Amino acid sequence: MTDPAIHTSAIDHVVIYVRDVGRSVAFYTDILGMTVRSRGERYAFLFCGGSGQQIGLFAADEKGPPANADLNHLAFAVDAGDYESLKRALEARGIKVRGRSGDPNCIYFDDPDKHTLQVVVPDRG
Repeated sequence: MTDPAIHTSAIDHVVIYVRDVGRSVAFYTDILGMTVRSRGERYAFLFCGGSGQQIGLFAADEKGPPANADLNHLAFAVDAGDYESLKRALEARGIKVRGRSGDPNCIYFDDPDKHTLQVVVPDRG
């Protein structure tokens, strides 16, 4: 193994493109409990919990690729809950959830721009 040029310690932020920054900020704060770090007309950075990790929401170009074409999915850790309680909490907010065949610990759903999001179930017992 060679000595790497840089030693990373965490993911600082991930950027995704969205059609409506305000709508997406509302979704990520209301549904996933994130908090706004900074916001402009065409972007917002949101904190994910107290870890300092962030998600950047950038306005997609009208002429560019679809807003959800920039990644496969984004997975979030949560502090508590089991599959059923987390699923119920999302469904109570009108979120359509789905699983993954053969893995009862995966809860997938889409944001308003059809980015696939995943909640990693902490209670895998």
